[in-house]
Amino acid sequence: MSLKRLLAWSAWCSAALFAVACISNAASRCEPGAQTVCACPDGSPGVHTCRSNGEGYNACEGCAANGPDACGPLDTLENCGACGVACQPAHVKGASCETGSCKYAECFGSFADCDEDRANGCETDTHGDSDNCGACGASCKTAGFEHVTKAACLAGACDYLTCAPLYGDCDGDRTNGCERPSNTLDDCGACGVPCAPEHAVAPSCVTGSCGMAACAPGYYDCDGKPANGCESGGAKNCGGCGKACKPDEGCLAGKCGPLGKSCLDVQNSGGSIGDGVYTIDPTGGSASDAFDVYCDMSSEGGGWTFVAGVVPTDGDLVDWFNTAFWQNPVEVGDFAKRFAADYKSRAASQVTAKAIMIQVAKSAAPADVIGYRGWALGGQTYNSFFNQSNNVVMTQGQIFAKVGAVYAWEPLLKFGQELIANRIENSNGDGTRLGVTSRPFNADDNQPGLGTAMNLGCCGKDHRHADVELQWNTNDNIWCSTVNGDGTYKWLGDDVGCGGSCGGCQGTAGPGYSPAWNYRIYVR
Repeated sequence: MSLKRLLAWSAWCSAALFAVACISNAASRCEPGAQTVCACPDGSPGVHTCRSNGEGYNACEGCAANGPDACGPLDTLENCGACGVACQPAHVKGASCETGSCKYAECFGSFADCDEDRANGCETDTHGDSDNCGACGASCKTAGFEHVTKAACLAGACDYLTCAPLYGDCDGDRTNGCERPSNTLDDCGACGVPCAPEHAVAPSCVTGSCGMAACAPGYYDCDGKPANGCESGGAKNCGGCGKACKPDEGCLAGKCGPLGKSCLDVQNSGGSIGDGVYTIDPTGGSASDAFDVYCDMSSEGGGWTFVAGVVPTDGDLVDWFNTAFWQNPVEVGDFAKRFAADYKSRAASQVTAKAIMIQVAKSAAPADVIGYRGWALGGQTYNSFFNQSNNVVMTQGQIFAKVGAVYAWEPLLKFGQELIANRIENSNGDGTRLGVTSRPFNADDNQPGLGTAMNLGCCGKDHRHADVELQWNTNDNIWCSTVNGDGTYKWLGDDVGCGGSCGGCQGTAGPGYSPAWNYRIYVR
């Protein structure tokens, strides 16, 4: 810049009383028309424009004409802290602008301020955010679910979408995920679905589907469904599927021949192929009278014919009053469910036997036996004892026992006494269809055994009657409560009638004892 011009600028600056700023400006050249950002008085951005002669910038342009409060007060929801800055926090109640800051009273519903930014309000829905489930920072990724495909937040609680393959939520507790494998023999493909194919060798459920290595001798998988095992055998499939015997023949060891009269007869003729279903003809002469029975060919020498079973939790009452079950010469129940529900075979009234065996079992599985005892019977049918007078001793001495695992106060096996039919306990008429000759305690209303009733002499069905009642282990006359803290109850299972006598006992007696058991009765 020339000396003449510099002196002129200095004079102008002095006159304008802006000497320092102007001298500085004069010393700074800029490109004519160039623009830079500057700050308006209200803090909003403006523009400096270089003068046409390149000597300094004009005043800050683009600012509000009337200064920082040109838009009105800066503590409203529309202008909070600055013009045009709205206060609109999400999902809140009571939004306000105080001293230029956006605030609110509380979050709305399930929403929360998890980022702690008051300006954007309550941005997180804790009912559906898997990183903030139910509360800020509560992550479903660390919720401890076992064997699930994906965790999710549902209604503010960590949950999962589906179980991982071969696992199931068997305890019904959604908080621990899918805790149990579904490829075991107890839980095959789904919770509580057993893999117990009938007459199968080496059943398995490795892939979640029930299968088996082979069929037991004499049985065949004729329907092609491994899950139900080897369902076919006997005279209709003797030696293979569809190989039927003649009408007057049975199947013995895979070959057709004369029908046996009992399981012992089948065994003695060489026709045994192990425990299972056989066809017998107790009356002989015509195969039209033949029927299927279950034979225990392994216990205590084998040859045992299954005649009756009592399941005290099947919902079917076989108490003292069920004369069809205890006295009539007919089949009662479904043979296909013989171990899962109350059942009496035609063999009970047609097979004459010299021994009787009673088993207790934990479930319907054929081999799931807890213990058993056997007695000499003396050449009669099982059914005949219940059609004689009361208090008839059925047996003639014990011949074997395996009762170590049987519960101490079980009513038939544990005390080793003789079996007695239609026992009437006392003058009140406390009755038991199948009991023992004595009992450890003689308190009133005590009728241990199968097929019971209380106070037959006066009230019958107006008082308690049950499938199974236990021995007492006390002289106290308290028949509906636990005693000695050992979980014993006066009847076993849910199959009980009460009339008006049970009161509050119905809900606590029976189902509390675990494991419950089923009764299976065989003759030979």
